[in-house]
Amino acid sequence: MCEFGQVTKVSLQGSGKSGVGWFKLKDGQVYHDHFYKADAAEGIVVDVLKDGELGELGVHVSLELDNASARALALAILNTVDTLEAKQAETDRRLAAR
Repeated sequence: MCEFGQVTKVSLQGSGKSGVGWFKLKDGQVYHDHFYKADAAEGIVVDVLKDGELGELGVHVSLELDNASARALALAILNTVDTLEAKQAETDRRLAAR
């Protein structure tokens, strides 16, 4: 029996690109589920949605990641955000010192 994991929903600001072009991001969701296509039986699923639509047509990207891949992606995103914020803070300090 599948024990579908809790869905964590997030509002997104940004854009994504699919085979038909760019689209405005609206929402995302992350949860545990059994996979449809990935080699592993189950893991973490990340859905990126456009226009707040749920269901087949609203999902523009769906990632099925094993635990290690999900953790690596999350850490890479966090590290990149930290680096960008540090760079922005340094730029702000330099501008304020002028």
